[in-house]
Amino acid sequence: MKFLQAAALRHPGRTSMIWIAQGISAETIAEPSFAPPTWNVAQTLARATRLAAQFRSWGVAPGERVVVIGKNSPWHLLTFVAAAAIPAITVPLDQNLPAPELAKILTHCEPKIIICDPTQHEKLADCGLTANPRPRLVTYSDLEDCLEPSDDSTPPVTLALAAIKMLDELPECGDDVPGAIIYTSGTSAHPKGTLLTYKNMWWGCTNFREVFEYSAATVEAVTAPLSHIGGFNGTTTDIFSHGGTVIIFEKFDAAAVLAAIEKYRVQMMFAVPTMYRMLVREVRQATQSGRPVDTSRFTKALVGGAPWDEQLAADMIGLGWNPINIWGMTEQSASGAALTTDVMAGRELAVGRAFPHIELRAVDGAGKPIEPGVIGQLECRGPSVTREYFRNRELNAALIDPQTGWLRTGDLGFFDADGFLHLVGRLTDTINSGGEKVFSQRVAAVLSRHPGVSEARVVGVPDPTWGEIVAAVVVQTPDTPENAEPLSLEQLQDFARPHLTKAELPRALRLVNHIPLNSNGKPDRQGLLALFQ
Repeated sequence: MKFLQAAALRHPGRTSMIWIAQGISAETIAEPSFAPPTWNVAQTLARATRLAAQFRSWGVAPGERVVVIGKNSPWHLLTFVAAAAIPAITVPLDQNLPAPELAKILTHCEPKIIICDPTQHEKLADCGLTANPRPRLVTYSDLEDCLEPSDDSTPPVTLALAAIKMLDELPECGDDVPGAIIYTSGTSAHPKGTLLTYKNMWWGCTNFREVFEYSAATVEAVTAPLSHIGGFNGTTTDIFSHGGTVIIFEKFDAAAVLAAIEKYRVQMMFAVPTMYRMLVREVRQATQSGRPVDTSRFTKALVGGAPWDEQLAADMIGLGWNPINIWGMTEQSASGAALTTDVMAGRELAVGRAFPHIELRAVDGAGKPIEPGVIGQLECRGPSVTREYFRNRELNAALIDPQTGWLRTGDLGFFDADGFLHLVGRLTDTINSGGEKVFSQRVAAVLSRHPGVSEARVVGVPDPTWGEIVAAVVVQTPDTPENAEPLSLEQLQDFARPHLTKAELPRALRLVNHIPLNSNGKPDRQGLLALFQ
Protein backbone atom coordinates (compact mmCIF):
# COMPACT_ATOMS: atom_id res chain seq x y z
CA MET A 1 0.00 0.00 0.00
CA LYS A 2 2.84 2.40 0.83
CA PHE A 3 4.41 1.83 -2.60
CA LEU A 4 1.10 2.53 -4.35
CA GLN A 5 0.52 5.65 -2.28
CA ALA A 6 3.94 7.00 -3.22
CA ALA A 7 3.37 6.13 -6.91
CA ALA A 8 0.02 7.93 -6.90
CA LEU A 9 1.76 11.16 -5.84
CA ARG A 10 4.33 10.79 -8.62
CA HIS A 11 2.12 9.87 -11.59
CA PRO A 12 -1.53 9.94 -10.45
CA GLY A 13 -2.91 10.17 -13.99
CA ARG A 14 -0.84 7.35 -15.48
CA THR A 15 -2.85 4.33 -16.64
CA SER A 16 -2.69 1.67 -13.93
CA MET A 17 -4.98 -1.16 -15.06
CA ILE A 18 -6.81 -2.16 -18.22
CA TRP A 19 -9.16 -5.13 -17.87
CA ILE A 20 -9.90 -7.13 -21.03
CA ALA A 21 -12.71 -9.64 -20.56
CA GLN A 22 -12.76 -13.13 -22.00
CA GLY A 23 -14.35 -13.34 -25.44
CA ILE A 24 -13.40 -9.88 -26.68
CA SER A 25 -12.02 -10.34 -30.17
CA ALA A 26 -8.83 -9.00 -31.66
CA GLU A 27 -10.92 -6.96 -34.11
CA THR A 28 -12.79 -5.29 -31.24
CA ILE A 29 -9.55 -4.46 -29.41
CA ALA A 30 -8.14 -2.87 -32.56
CA GLU A 31 -11.12 -0.52 -32.95
CA PRO A 32 -10.36 3.09 -31.91
CA SER A 33 -13.63 3.21 -29.94
CA PHE A 34 -12.82 0.14 -27.82
CA ALA A 35 -12.99 1.23 -24.15
CA PRO A 36 -12.43 -1.58 -21.63
CA PRO A 37 -12.55 -0.86 -17.88
CA THR A 38 -9.53 1.34 -17.20
CA TRP A 39 -8.20 3.05 -14.06
CA ASN A 40 -5.37 5.49 -13.49
CA VAL A 41 -3.01 5.15 -10.53
CA ALA A 42 -5.02 7.54 -8.34
CA GLN A 43 -8.26 5.65 -9.04
CA THR A 44 -6.51 2.36 -8.28
CA LEU A 45 -5.22 3.74 -4.98
CA ALA A 46 -8.71 4.99 -4.06
CA ARG A 47 -10.20 1.54 -4.71
CA ALA A 48 -7.45 -0.29 -2.82
CA THR A 49 -7.85 2.13 0.09
CA ARG A 50 -11.61 1.66 0.27
CA LEU A 51 -11.14 -2.10 0.03
CA ALA A 52 -8.67 -2.01 2.93
CA ALA A 53 -11.20 -0.01 4.97
CA GLN A 54 -13.86 -2.58 4.06
CA PHE A 55 -11.59 -5.43 5.21
CA ARG A 56 -11.13 -3.65 8.54
CA SER A 57 -14.87 -3.14 8.93
CA TRP A 58 -15.38 -6.86 8.29
CA GLY A 59 -12.97 -7.62 11.12
CA VAL A 60 -10.04 -8.96 9.10
CA ALA A 61 -7.13 -9.18 11.54
CA PRO A 62 -3.36 -9.40 10.90
CA GLY A 63 -2.38 -12.83 9.62
CA GLU A 64 -5.91 -13.82 8.57
CA ARG A 65 -6.45 -15.12 5.05
CA VAL A 66 -8.34 -13.45 2.19
CA VAL A 67 -9.02 -15.81 -0.73
CA VAL A 68 -9.48 -14.59 -4.31
CA ILE A 69 -10.82 -17.15 -6.79
CA GLY A 70 -11.98 -16.49 -10.33
CA LYS A 71 -10.82 -15.36 -13.71
CA ASN A 72 -7.92 -12.92 -13.86
CA SER A 73 -9.16 -9.57 -12.57
CA PRO A 74 -8.07 -6.29 -10.97
CA TRP A 75 -9.42 -7.67 -7.68
CA HIS A 76 -6.46 -10.04 -7.40
CA LEU A 77 -4.07 -7.09 -7.30
CA LEU A 78 -6.30 -4.73 -5.33
CA THR A 79 -6.79 -7.42 -2.68
CA PHE A 80 -3.04 -7.93 -2.30
CA VAL A 81 -2.40 -4.20 -1.78
CA ALA A 82 -5.41 -3.75 0.51
CA ALA A 83 -4.47 -6.81 2.58
CA ALA A 84 -1.03 -5.29 3.20
CA ALA A 85 -2.78 -2.46 5.11
CA ILE A 86 -3.95 -4.97 7.76
CA PRO A 87 -1.51 -6.86 7.16
CA ALA A 88 -3.48 -9.94 6.08
CA ILE A 89 -2.51 -12.81 3.78
CA THR A 90 -3.73 -12.97 0.17
CA VAL A 91 -4.55 -16.48 -1.10
CA PRO A 92 -5.16 -16.51 -4.89
CA LEU A 93 -6.71 -19.86 -5.89
CA ASP A 94 -6.98 -21.60 -9.24
CA GLN A 95 -10.46 -21.03 -10.65
CA ASN A 96 -10.41 -24.53 -12.19
CA LEU A 97 -10.00 -26.42 -8.93
CA PRO A 98 -12.65 -29.17 -8.63
CA ALA A 99 -15.00 -28.71 -5.66
CA PRO A 100 -13.51 -31.55 -3.51
CA GLU A 101 -9.96 -30.20 -3.84
CA LEU A 102 -11.10 -26.62 -3.32
CA ALA A 103 -12.93 -27.69 -0.16
CA LYS A 104 -9.74 -29.24 1.25
CA ILE A 105 -7.73 -26.11 0.54
CA LEU A 106 -10.35 -23.83 2.11
CA THR A 107 -10.46 -26.07 5.17
CA HIS A 108 -6.67 -25.92 5.30
CA CYS A 109 -6.25 -22.13 5.05
CA GLU A 110 -9.47 -21.10 6.87
CA PRO A 111 -10.11 -17.80 5.07
CA LYS A 112 -11.86 -14.87 6.71
CA ILE A 113 -13.08 -13.56 3.35
CA ILE A 114 -13.61 -15.26 -0.03
CA ILE A 115 -13.73 -12.94 -3.03
CA CYS A 116 -14.96 -14.66 -6.18
CA ASP A 117 -16.42 -14.10 -9.60
CA PRO A 118 -20.02 -15.31 -10.05
CA THR A 119 -18.94 -18.48 -11.89
CA GLN A 120 -17.53 -19.85 -8.62
CA HIS A 121 -20.74 -19.55 -6.55
CA GLU A 122 -22.11 -23.02 -7.26
CA LYS A 123 -18.75 -24.68 -6.68
CA LEU A 124 -18.25 -22.84 -3.40
CA ALA A 125 -21.71 -23.92 -2.30
CA ASP A 126 -20.67 -27.53 -2.99
CA CYS A 127 -17.62 -27.14 -0.76
CA GLY A 128 -19.73 -27.39 2.39
CA LEU A 129 -17.89 -24.66 4.28
CA THR A 130 -18.16 -25.57 7.95
CA ALA A 131 -15.81 -23.10 9.64
CA ASN A 132 -17.32 -21.25 12.58
CA PRO A 133 -17.74 -18.44 11.85
CA ARG A 134 -18.16 -19.14 8.14
CA PRO A 135 -16.03 -17.04 5.80
CA ARG A 136 -17.75 -14.02 4.29
CA LEU A 137 -18.42 -14.62 0.59
CA VAL A 138 -18.37 -11.56 -1.69
CA THR A 139 -18.42 -11.31 -5.47
CA TYR A 140 -16.62 -8.92 -7.77
CA SER A 141 -19.93 -7.08 -8.32
CA ASP A 142 -20.46 -6.80 -4.55
CA LEU A 143 -17.11 -5.05 -4.33
CA GLU A 144 -18.00 -2.70 -7.18
CA ASP A 145 -21.09 -1.70 -5.20
CA CYS A 146 -19.22 -1.11 -1.95
CA LEU A 147 -16.40 0.82 -3.62
CA GLU A 148 -18.60 3.49 -5.14
CA PRO A 149 -18.77 6.45 -5.71
CA SER A 150 -17.12 6.77 -9.10
CA ASP A 151 -13.82 8.63 -9.27
CA ASP A 152 -14.01 9.58 -12.94
CA SER A 153 -14.50 13.32 -12.51
CA THR A 154 -12.05 13.94 -9.65
CA PRO A 155 -8.63 15.35 -10.61
CA PRO A 156 -6.10 12.51 -10.12
CA VAL A 157 -3.84 14.32 -7.66
CA THR A 158 -6.84 15.43 -5.57
CA LEU A 159 -8.12 11.87 -5.51
CA ALA A 160 -4.71 10.49 -4.53
CA LEU A 161 -4.32 12.94 -1.63
CA ALA A 162 -7.83 12.17 -0.37
CA ALA A 163 -7.19 8.40 -0.56
CA ILE A 164 -4.00 8.66 1.46
CA LYS A 165 -5.84 10.52 4.23
CA MET A 166 -8.51 7.79 4.44
CA LEU A 167 -6.29 5.28 6.25
CA ASP A 168 -4.53 5.54 9.58
CA GLU A 169 -0.81 4.96 9.77
CA LEU A 170 -0.01 1.79 7.84
CA PRO A 171 1.64 -1.19 9.54
CA GLU A 172 5.19 -2.22 8.77
CA CYS A 173 5.36 -5.43 6.77
CA GLY A 174 8.57 -6.67 8.39
CA ASP A 175 10.83 -9.52 7.35
CA ASP A 176 8.66 -12.27 8.82
CA VAL A 177 5.19 -10.91 8.03
CA PRO A 178 3.37 -13.37 5.74
CA GLY A 179 1.94 -11.82 2.58
CA ALA A 180 0.61 -14.63 0.39
CA ILE A 181 -0.07 -18.35 0.28
CA ILE A 182 0.26 -19.86 -3.18
CA TYR A 183 -1.07 -23.39 -3.50
CA THR A 184 0.78 -25.73 -5.83
CA SER A 185 0.50 -29.46 -6.46
CA GLY A 186 0.18 -31.55 -3.32
CA THR A 187 -1.44 -34.73 -2.05
CA SER A 188 -5.12 -34.68 -1.25
CA ALA A 189 -4.31 -35.16 2.43
CA HIS A 190 -1.77 -32.34 2.59
CA PRO A 191 -2.46 -29.35 0.30
CA LYS A 192 0.86 -27.71 -0.50
CA GLY A 193 0.51 -24.04 0.38
CA THR A 194 3.76 -22.12 -0.03
CA LEU A 195 3.86 -19.29 2.50
CA LEU A 196 5.65 -16.21 1.16
CA THR A 197 6.42 -13.23 3.33
CA TYR A 198 6.25 -9.70 1.99
CA LYS A 199 10.04 -9.79 2.20
CA ASN A 200 10.24 -12.96 0.07
CA MET A 201 8.14 -11.37 -2.66
CA TRP A 202 10.01 -8.05 -2.50
CA TRP A 203 13.34 -9.82 -3.00
CA GLY A 204 11.86 -11.85 -5.83
CA CYS A 205 10.85 -8.62 -7.55
CA THR A 206 14.29 -7.15 -6.85
CA ASN A 207 15.79 -10.11 -8.69
CA PHE A 208 13.45 -9.46 -11.61
CA ARG A 209 14.22 -5.75 -11.83
CA GLU A 210 17.97 -6.35 -11.89
CA VAL A 211 17.81 -9.04 -14.60
CA PHE A 212 14.83 -7.96 -16.75
CA GLU A 213 15.75 -4.25 -16.45
CA TYR A 214 12.21 -2.85 -16.34
CA SER A 215 10.77 0.10 -14.41
CA ALA A 216 7.47 1.50 -13.17
CA ALA A 217 7.08 3.09 -16.61
CA THR A 218 6.87 -0.37 -18.21
CA VAL A 219 3.63 -1.52 -19.85
CA GLU A 220 2.99 -5.19 -19.09
CA ALA A 221 0.41 -7.69 -20.33
CA VAL A 222 -0.81 -10.20 -17.73
CA THR A 223 -2.00 -13.42 -19.37
CA ALA A 224 -0.74 -16.12 -17.00
CA PRO A 225 -3.20 -17.05 -14.23
CA LEU A 226 -3.02 -14.68 -11.27
CA SER A 227 -3.42 -17.74 -9.05
CA HIS A 228 0.02 -18.88 -10.26
CA ILE A 229 3.29 -17.42 -9.01
CA GLY A 230 4.36 -16.49 -12.55
CA GLY A 231 1.24 -14.38 -13.03
CA PHE A 232 0.92 -13.09 -9.47
CA ASN A 233 4.42 -12.19 -8.31
CA GLY A 234 6.29 -12.60 -11.59
CA THR A 235 6.72 -8.80 -12.05
CA THR A 236 2.94 -8.12 -11.94
CA THR A 237 2.51 -7.04 -8.32
CA ASP A 238 5.79 -5.12 -8.56
CA ILE A 239 4.82 -3.03 -11.59
CA PHE A 240 1.26 -2.57 -10.31
CA SER A 241 2.19 -1.42 -6.81
CA HIS A 242 4.83 0.99 -8.13
CA GLY A 243 2.43 2.75 -10.48
CA GLY A 244 3.12 0.99 -13.76
CA THR A 245 0.58 -0.17 -16.34
CA VAL A 246 -0.77 -3.73 -16.33
CA ILE A 247 -3.19 -5.01 -18.98
CA ILE A 248 -5.10 -7.88 -17.39
CA PHE A 249 -6.59 -10.57 -19.61
CA GLU A 250 -9.31 -12.73 -18.06
CA LYS A 251 -8.08 -15.55 -20.29
CA PHE A 252 -5.30 -15.98 -22.82
CA ASP A 253 -6.36 -15.64 -26.44
CA ALA A 254 -3.44 -15.34 -28.87
CA ALA A 255 -5.14 -13.07 -31.40
CA ALA A 256 -6.53 -10.76 -28.71
CA VAL A 257 -3.19 -10.57 -26.88
CA LEU A 258 -1.36 -9.76 -30.12
CA ALA A 259 -3.87 -6.99 -30.85
CA ALA A 260 -3.32 -5.56 -27.37
CA ILE A 261 0.46 -5.74 -27.72
CA GLU A 262 0.14 -3.58 -30.82
CA LYS A 263 -2.51 -1.16 -29.54
CA TYR A 264 -1.15 -0.52 -26.05
CA ARG A 265 2.54 -0.77 -26.98
CA VAL A 266 3.12 -3.61 -24.53
CA GLN A 267 6.77 -4.02 -23.56
CA MET A 268 6.83 -7.08 -21.30
CA MET A 269 4.86 -10.24 -20.61
CA PHE A 270 5.35 -13.57 -18.84
CA ALA A 271 3.90 -16.67 -20.53
CA VAL A 272 4.55 -20.37 -20.90
CA PRO A 273 6.08 -21.70 -24.16
CA THR A 274 2.72 -22.93 -25.51
CA MET A 275 1.33 -19.39 -25.34
CA TYR A 276 4.33 -18.00 -27.20
CA ARG A 277 4.02 -20.67 -29.92
CA MET A 278 0.45 -19.47 -30.46
CA LEU A 279 1.57 -15.84 -30.62
CA VAL A 280 4.31 -16.63 -33.15
CA ARG A 281 1.71 -18.46 -35.26
CA GLU A 282 -0.63 -15.44 -35.11
CA VAL A 283 2.13 -13.13 -36.31
CA ARG A 284 2.93 -15.46 -39.22
CA GLN A 285 -0.69 -15.79 -40.24
CA ALA A 286 -1.17 -12.02 -40.16
CA THR A 287 1.98 -11.49 -42.22
CA GLN A 288 0.95 -14.11 -44.77
CA SER A 289 -2.44 -12.44 -45.16
CA GLY A 290 -0.77 -9.11 -45.88
CA ARG A 291 -1.50 -7.39 -42.57
CA PRO A 292 1.59 -5.75 -41.07
CA VAL A 293 2.16 -6.47 -37.39
CA ASP A 294 3.96 -3.97 -35.15
CA THR A 295 5.42 -5.55 -32.01
CA SER A 296 8.49 -3.32 -31.97
CA ARG A 297 7.91 -2.23 -28.36
CA PHE A 298 7.60 -5.81 -27.13
CA THR A 299 11.20 -6.52 -26.16
CA LYS A 300 10.95 -8.36 -22.84
CA ALA A 301 9.33 -11.72 -23.52
CA LEU A 302 9.63 -13.75 -20.32
CA VAL A 303 9.32 -17.51 -20.90
CA GLY A 304 8.92 -20.06 -18.11
CA GLY A 305 6.79 -22.71 -16.49
CA ALA A 306 7.78 -25.47 -18.91
CA PRO A 307 10.69 -26.42 -21.22
CA TRP A 308 10.95 -24.74 -24.60
CA ASP A 309 12.99 -25.63 -27.69
CA GLU A 310 15.55 -24.09 -30.02
CA GLN A 311 12.99 -23.41 -32.75
CA LEU A 312 10.76 -21.34 -30.48
CA ALA A 313 13.81 -19.45 -29.21
CA ALA A 314 14.88 -18.69 -32.79
CA ASP A 315 11.36 -17.61 -33.78
CA MET A 316 11.06 -15.20 -30.86
CA ILE A 317 14.54 -13.77 -31.39
CA GLY A 318 13.74 -13.30 -35.08
CA LEU A 319 10.69 -11.23 -34.16
CA GLY A 320 12.82 -8.98 -31.95
CA TRP A 321 11.12 -10.08 -28.71
CA ASN A 322 14.42 -10.72 -26.85
CA PRO A 323 13.18 -13.79 -24.95
CA ILE A 324 14.45 -14.52 -21.45
CA ASN A 325 14.18 -18.16 -20.42
CA ILE A 326 13.35 -18.48 -16.72
CA TRP A 327 13.36 -21.24 -14.17
CA GLY A 328 11.42 -20.17 -11.13
CA MET A 329 9.37 -21.93 -8.47
CA THR A 330 6.65 -20.71 -6.16
CA GLU A 331 9.01 -21.43 -3.27
CA GLN A 332 11.55 -18.95 -4.71
CA SER A 333 8.98 -16.22 -5.39
CA ALA A 334 9.53 -17.31 -9.04
CA SER A 335 13.17 -16.16 -9.11
CA GLY A 336 15.53 -19.11 -9.67
CA ALA A 337 17.64 -18.67 -12.81
CA ALA A 338 17.40 -16.75 -16.07
CA LEU A 339 19.00 -16.90 -19.52
CA THR A 340 18.97 -13.66 -21.51
CA THR A 341 19.02 -13.42 -25.30
CA ASP A 342 22.51 -11.89 -25.31
CA VAL A 343 24.11 -15.12 -24.01
CA MET A 344 21.62 -17.58 -25.49
CA ALA A 345 23.44 -18.64 -28.67
CA GLY A 346 24.56 -22.25 -28.36
CA ARG A 347 22.88 -22.78 -25.00
CA GLU A 348 19.21 -22.17 -25.86
CA LEU A 349 17.99 -25.08 -23.75
CA ALA A 350 19.74 -23.90 -20.60
CA VAL A 351 17.85 -21.85 -18.03
CA GLY A 352 20.81 -19.61 -17.36
CA ARG A 353 22.50 -18.42 -14.24
CA ALA A 354 21.09 -17.76 -10.79
CA PHE A 355 19.31 -14.48 -10.16
CA PRO A 356 21.53 -12.01 -8.27
CA HIS A 357 20.04 -12.57 -4.81
CA ILE A 358 19.71 -16.35 -4.73
CA GLU A 359 22.11 -19.28 -4.34
CA LEU A 360 21.72 -22.47 -6.37
CA ARG A 361 23.54 -25.79 -6.16
CA ALA A 362 23.17 -29.40 -7.32
CA VAL A 363 23.55 -32.16 -4.71
CA ASP A 364 23.80 -35.94 -4.72
CA GLY A 365 21.51 -38.37 -2.90
CA ALA A 366 23.29 -37.67 0.37
CA GLY A 367 22.78 -33.91 0.01
CA LYS A 368 26.43 -33.15 -0.83
CA PRO A 369 27.30 -30.62 -3.58
CA ILE A 370 28.50 -32.22 -6.81
CA GLU A 371 30.84 -31.20 -9.61
CA PRO A 372 29.83 -29.32 -12.79
CA GLY A 373 28.38 -31.60 -15.45
CA VAL A 374 26.96 -34.10 -12.95
CA ILE A 375 23.19 -34.36 -12.63
CA GLY A 376 21.78 -33.85 -9.15
CA GLN A 377 18.82 -32.43 -7.28
CA LEU A 378 18.74 -28.64 -7.25
CA GLU A 379 18.69 -26.73 -3.99
CA CYS A 380 18.24 -23.01 -3.44
CA ARG A 381 18.34 -20.43 -0.69
CA GLY A 382 18.16 -16.67 -0.35
CA PRO A 383 15.85 -13.89 0.85
CA SER A 384 13.24 -14.66 -1.85
CA VAL A 385 13.01 -18.35 -0.81
CA THR A 386 10.24 -19.49 1.52
CA ARG A 387 11.09 -20.89 4.93
CA GLU A 388 7.70 -22.52 5.46
CA TYR A 389 4.84 -24.45 3.91
CA PHE A 390 1.64 -23.28 5.59
CA ARG A 391 0.51 -25.70 8.32
CA ASN A 392 2.61 -28.56 6.96
CA ARG A 393 5.33 -29.61 9.40
CA GLU A 394 5.97 -32.86 7.54
CA LEU A 395 6.76 -31.09 4.28
CA ASN A 396 8.81 -28.43 6.05
CA ALA A 397 10.95 -31.12 7.67
CA ALA A 398 11.38 -33.00 4.39
CA LEU A 399 12.29 -30.09 2.10
CA ILE A 400 13.65 -27.16 4.13
CA ASP A 401 16.78 -27.16 6.27
CA PRO A 402 15.90 -24.81 9.17
CA GLN A 403 19.55 -24.21 10.02
CA THR A 404 20.98 -23.38 6.60
CA GLY A 405 17.85 -22.34 4.67
CA TRP A 406 18.59 -24.67 1.73
CA LEU A 407 15.36 -25.82 0.06
CA ARG A 408 15.20 -29.07 -1.91
CA THR A 409 13.38 -28.25 -5.13
CA GLY A 410 12.65 -31.71 -6.56
CA ASP A 411 14.10 -30.54 -9.89
CA LEU A 412 17.05 -32.35 -11.47
CA GLY A 413 19.77 -30.58 -13.39
CA PHE A 414 23.44 -29.79 -13.75
CA PHE A 415 25.69 -26.77 -14.09
CA ASP A 416 28.02 -26.60 -17.09
CA ALA A 417 31.62 -25.43 -16.90
CA ASP A 418 30.50 -21.80 -17.32
CA GLY A 419 28.00 -22.00 -14.46
CA PHE A 420 24.85 -22.13 -16.62
CA LEU A 421 22.07 -24.31 -15.28
CA HIS A 422 20.52 -27.05 -17.41
CA LEU A 423 17.33 -28.82 -16.28
CA VAL A 424 16.70 -32.49 -17.06
CA GLY A 425 13.31 -32.94 -15.38
CA ARG A 426 11.57 -33.47 -12.08
CA LEU A 427 12.73 -36.08 -9.61
CA THR A 428 9.25 -37.61 -9.84
CA ASP A 429 9.41 -37.67 -13.67
CA THR A 430 12.56 -39.77 -13.88
CA ILE A 431 11.82 -42.93 -15.89
CA ASN A 432 13.31 -46.23 -14.73
CA SER A 433 13.54 -48.48 -17.78
CA GLY A 434 15.26 -51.81 -17.22
CA GLY A 435 17.29 -50.34 -14.38
CA GLU A 436 18.44 -47.35 -16.48
CA LYS A 437 17.52 -43.80 -15.41
CA VAL A 438 15.98 -41.79 -18.21
CA PHE A 439 15.42 -38.03 -17.91
CA SER A 440 12.25 -37.10 -19.75
CA GLN A 441 13.24 -33.54 -20.57
CA ARG A 442 16.45 -34.65 -22.29
CA VAL A 443 14.57 -37.11 -24.53
CA ALA A 444 11.89 -34.53 -25.38
CA ALA A 445 14.55 -32.01 -26.37
CA VAL A 446 16.05 -34.48 -28.87
CA LEU A 447 12.66 -35.38 -30.36
CA SER A 448 11.79 -31.70 -30.74
CA ARG A 449 14.68 -31.29 -33.20
CA HIS A 450 12.98 -33.57 -35.73
CA PRO A 451 11.84 -31.38 -38.66
CA GLY A 452 8.35 -32.86 -38.49
CA VAL A 453 7.90 -32.18 -34.76
CA SER A 454 6.45 -28.93 -33.46
CA GLU A 455 6.38 -29.95 -29.80
CA ALA A 456 7.21 -33.10 -27.83
CA ARG A 457 6.71 -34.37 -24.28
CA VAL A 458 7.86 -37.63 -22.72
CA VAL A 459 6.47 -39.75 -19.86
CA GLY A 460 7.19 -43.20 -18.46
CA VAL A 461 4.41 -45.77 -18.80
CA PRO A 462 4.30 -49.18 -17.07
CA ASP A 463 5.72 -52.17 -18.94
CA PRO A 464 5.79 -55.81 -17.73
CA THR A 465 9.30 -56.43 -19.08
CA TRP A 466 11.17 -53.17 -18.51
CA GLY A 467 9.23 -51.76 -15.56
CA GLU A 468 8.70 -48.55 -17.51
CA ILE A 469 9.19 -47.56 -21.12
CA VAL A 470 9.65 -44.14 -22.67
CA ALA A 471 6.44 -42.86 -24.28
CA ALA A 472 6.38 -39.77 -26.50
CA VAL A 473 3.51 -37.37 -27.14
CA VAL A 474 4.13 -35.31 -30.27
CA VAL A 475 2.52 -32.41 -32.10
CA GLN A 476 3.48 -32.40 -35.77
CA THR A 477 4.57 -29.17 -37.44
CA PRO A 478 1.65 -27.01 -38.66
CA ASP A 479 2.98 -26.93 -42.24
CA THR A 480 2.91 -30.73 -42.59
CA PRO A 481 1.03 -31.44 -45.89
CA GLU A 482 -2.48 -32.83 -45.33
CA ASN A 483 -1.81 -35.85 -47.57
CA ALA A 484 1.51 -36.69 -45.86
CA GLU A 485 1.86 -39.90 -43.89
CA PRO A 486 1.67 -39.35 -40.11
CA LEU A 487 4.99 -39.37 -38.31
CA SER A 488 5.76 -42.91 -37.18
CA LEU A 489 7.47 -44.29 -34.09
CA GLU A 490 10.12 -45.89 -36.29
CA GLN A 491 10.95 -42.54 -37.92
CA LEU A 492 11.36 -40.90 -34.53
CA GLN A 493 13.54 -43.76 -33.29
CA ASP A 494 15.77 -43.57 -36.37
CA PHE A 495 16.15 -39.82 -35.93
CA ALA A 496 16.90 -40.05 -32.20
CA ARG A 497 19.14 -43.16 -32.20
CA PRO A 498 22.43 -41.24 -32.79
CA HIS A 499 21.66 -38.99 -29.81
CA LEU A 500 20.03 -41.31 -27.25
CA THR A 501 20.88 -44.54 -25.50
CA LYS A 502 18.78 -47.64 -26.15
CA ALA A 503 16.89 -47.15 -22.89
CA GLU A 504 16.09 -43.53 -23.82
CA LEU A 505 14.51 -44.34 -27.20
CA PRO A 506 10.72 -43.93 -27.23
CA ARG A 507 8.81 -47.22 -27.34
CA ALA A 508 5.32 -45.73 -27.69
CA LEU A 509 3.98 -42.72 -29.56
CA ARG A 510 0.82 -40.65 -29.59
CA LEU A 511 0.24 -37.89 -32.13
CA VAL A 512 -1.96 -35.06 -30.84
CA ASN A 513 -3.13 -31.66 -32.03
CA HIS A 514 -2.23 -30.04 -28.71
CA ILE A 515 -0.19 -31.11 -25.69
CA PRO A 516 -2.57 -31.60 -22.72
CA LEU A 517 -2.19 -28.61 -20.40
CA ASN A 518 -3.23 -27.86 -16.84
CA SER A 519 -4.90 -24.62 -15.78
CA ASN A 520 -1.53 -22.85 -15.52
CA GLY A 521 -0.72 -23.62 -19.15
CA LYS A 522 1.90 -26.23 -18.24
CA PRO A 523 1.99 -29.76 -19.68
CA ASP A 524 -0.38 -31.95 -17.66
CA ARG A 525 1.46 -35.13 -16.64
CA GLN A 526 -1.74 -37.00 -15.80
CA GLY A 527 -3.23 -35.95 -19.13
CA LEU A 528 -0.15 -37.25 -20.94
CA LEU A 529 -0.28 -40.58 -19.11
CA ALA A 530 -3.98 -40.95 -19.88
CA LEU A 531 -3.17 -41.02 -23.60
CA PHE A 532 -1.49 -44.41 -23.11
CA GLN A 533 -4.07 -46.06 -20.88
